[in-house]
Amino acid sequence: MTSKYRRFFAEEENAFLRDVIPGRTWREVSAMFDERFGRVLKQQCLYDRARKLGVRFGQKGAPGNIPTTSLRVPVGTEKVDDSGYVVVKVSAGKAGNPVNANKGRNRRCWRLKHHLVWEKAHGKPVPEGHMVVFANHDNRDFTPENIVAVPRSAMGVIHRMRMEYYDAESLALCVAIAQVRMNLKAKKKQLREGAKR
Repeated sequence: MTSKYRRFFAEEENAFLRDVIPGRTWREVSAMFDERFGRVLKQQCLYDRARKLGVRFGQKGAPGNIPTTSLRVPVGTEKVDDSGYVVVKVSAGKAGNPVNANKGRNRRCWRLKHHLVWEKAHGKPVPEGHMVVFANHDNRDFTPENIVAVPRSAMGVIHRMRMEYYDAESLALCVAIAQVRMNLKAKKKQLREGAKR
């Protein structure tokens, strides 16, 4: 029996998705697809499939067409981008939809909301070499204490070591452990290079 969660798409399913995705949210499309084919599609799976099919959520018309109404979206408008993050329109340029809002010229008009929340709370831009993360993994929890700037190098170690964190306090502990690991690695390298001389 085929799993409800398989990732293979039949041509009939692809044709259905091409027709129903434009102008609808991923939740609407998921419900329609489940009703038609008896198969549950998760958010990331749907966004990946939409990209492969060349269609966009929440947009009527052919791929690449930008409705003129999207050029008049007021500053302060919030939308969800292709990655599932909330973005905010911060300037009145003509960059169109917030789809792929962090790429190309759209970057000038739309910014990730959690970056804006962090910058407002700390009174400065996100430091170079840092990424802003949701400490409790809930990307709809915009309380300032849940939004933390973490060095990219430390986050890489946290992911490689599969360290788990649940809030700002446990994330801070993970960052401290990652920093110790990086310092030890640097010290070992320094000792090895010294021994070669």
